[in-house]
Amino acid sequence: MRVYPVIPVVIVVLKVLLVPSNGQGPFAVNTGRYRYTAKRDNLVLSDRKTEIWAEVYYPRNIALTVGKLPLVVFLHGNHATCGRVLSDGTRSDSSCQYTSSGTCPSGFVVAPSHEGYRYVGIPLASYGYVVVSINANRGITCGGGVSEDGGLNLARGRLVLRHLALWSKWNRLGGAPGTLGFDPKRKINFQQVGLMGHSRGGEGMRAALTQYRDAGTPWKRLIGRMLIRAVFEIGPVDGQTSRTLNAYGVASMILLPSCDGDVSDLQGMHVFDRQFLNIGSRPYLPKGTILVNGAIHNYYNTEWQEPDSTSCGGTQQLPSAKGKSVPQQNTLKGTLLPFIRAYVGPGNERFGVRFDPSYPIPSFLRSVSFYARNHLRAPLQIGGEIEAVESFSRATGKSNGGLNNIASNVVVRHASAHYEHDSSVRVAQVSWTGSGSGKYFQIALGTTSSPFLDFSNYQTLSFRVAVYCSGQICSSNINNSPDMDFHIRLVQGTRLSTAIQLSDLATVRRPVDGHSVLETIDLPVALFTGVNLSHITGLRFVFDVTSTGRIDLAHVFRDVEGPRALSFPLTTSRASLQEGPPLVGSPFSRTAKNIIPATSNTFAGARQRGRGVELMFNSSIEFLVTNSFPRLKVGGVTSTDVRLSPDLRSIAFTLSERENAALDPQADAVIEIGKENVW
Repeated sequence: MRVYPVIPVVIVVLKVLLVPSNGQGPFAVNTGRYRYTAKRDNLVLSDRKTEIWAEVYYPRNIALTVGKLPLVVFLHGNHATCGRVLSDGTRSDSSCQYTSSGTCPSGFVVAPSHEGYRYVGIPLASYGYVVVSINANRGITCGGGVSEDGGLNLARGRLVLRHLALWSKWNRLGGAPGTLGFDPKRKINFQQVGLMGHSRGGEGMRAALTQYRDAGTPWKRLIGRMLIRAVFEIGPVDGQTSRTLNAYGVASMILLPSCDGDVSDLQGMHVFDRQFLNIGSRPYLPKGTILVNGAIHNYYNTEWQEPDSTSCGGTQQLPSAKGKSVPQQNTLKGTLLPFIRAYVGPGNERFGVRFDPSYPIPSFLRSVSFYARNHLRAPLQIGGEIEAVESFSRATGKSNGGLNNIASNVVVRHASAHYEHDSSVRVAQVSWTGSGSGKYFQIALGTTSSPFLDFSNYQTLSFRVAVYCSGQICSSNINNSPDMDFHIRLVQGTRLSTAIQLSDLATVRRPVDGHSVLETIDLPVALFTGVNLSHITGLRFVFDVTSTGRIDLAHVFRDVEGPRALSFPLTTSRASLQEGPPLVGSPFSRTAKNIIPATSNTFAGARQRGRGVELMFNSSIEFLVTNSFPRLKVGGVTSTDVRLSPDLRSIAFTLSERENAALDPQADAVIEIGKENVW
């Protein structure tokens, strides 16, 4: 087991290791609906009829719930509005007649795109949310654009606001139709609102957020005081209107299907990229992306039953049958549910660790696919908690501070990022042939007047990296192994810190389907020993592992908060328990009978707890509950300061700072419970 020295980090209760995968919550769920006659609504679109139509999922005993419930609104994207049912039971959508006329051709049925998210809307409602899934077919879906709104995404946003105005009226005054199935009067908390949009619905939800905030907007009068707290987007478009639509001031997460055959240039990455331009804004809410390997665009909506892509370079698409992919649906359940539960509702921010690269992806998601994440805990500040260190905005060879960078036996060029990224993103393109300690790129830190940076008050150093096909990279499909590896050091004058190996902190893989997209790497500053952290003059990337490669580096930044966990690949993080007797010297070495093998156990990470350090372990075999304390033994260090998770699959031991410093990274970890049980 590799156990690095542990940095001070945010304390998070052990439950963060146990975020539910995609199961049901405590409430049974009912489904209701409402639909009003189509008409011209000048606040939505003045040149055509639109329609108020939605399906609603809500806790069955909502009348008995205490307090008001958070509200989450879903919006689908652009699609044909009429389809023909085929002999195998699937539907082929190939007409847009409903958009303009409200009817479909003979033999066709209306495409119910809004029903395509039941598989995630119902589980979300089971946790105490009212979920509204909007149908935007009439006038908008498959409709012709208008001036300054070619994709009708501003109109989509206004349609969402029209629904929210209706819900606000019902919440204040009552009057909801009986088809809804319950009376929402005084039941909705408009200070806890979340939005989810797919495809054009993603930009549509940003349009709703922006237009509600506009000065002089009628929507504040119609809706009243409302606080949108989070926006989740699936394969969104970006730039289809005359306005730049951002997700500022909310928690923002963007799911990107790596094999997207519709929004194939992954435009949603722009939305995250622009967060780096939003300097100093509040509130401090996280932003991120998660790339799902093998996923396609359409199969996140179960009513979009024809694939938008039939091949994907460098990987296999996720399995599907009869126009649906249950594995792909599970990747949305495993991301949307914890995101909404983290940032909308009763304040369960611990669920947000799903998107933090310092935490491992949970096993039920890893069993489906591979992922790449971007994460920004809060907007950057100048001289604040999260601060930019380098953005490669100057000419090649110069740092942001005007100092000279060093390229030793590597080729470096400052340029715009790969095509998937926003035009604001600048990168250092680094390429090399043959590995070795003499091949490195060193960024000079500080300014000409003060040529160093003080890292002593910062706990995390982060950067973004993207890999290109080169050498042996891309010679085979993506798999569990990293395709790119190198070391990172801090520099203090002529002194070098200890080298941190990239693969100990992240698994960085080859591009898929031509997408060399950036992902975030978090480095605990305390791992860089051997230098004075208050006087750091450089950051060095040493290309001594992968023999030939090309990468992009972008957005180097630092954070006063530490990674909330250290996530190691299983090859190094597994508590290396061996079948057979426990460690020599253990008082239980002659009595252990129940020995759980190494393959069942993993080292889950580390974090500060009070003045000590907590080490966390997971097992597929439940830890036993005994009257005596379980014991952790790593070499000569022992701890009985322990906590168990409610499901008994996770256990955490606290060490003093001195005990943590004395850990032997090469020693096995042994957990003894009672006199006969060893993990």
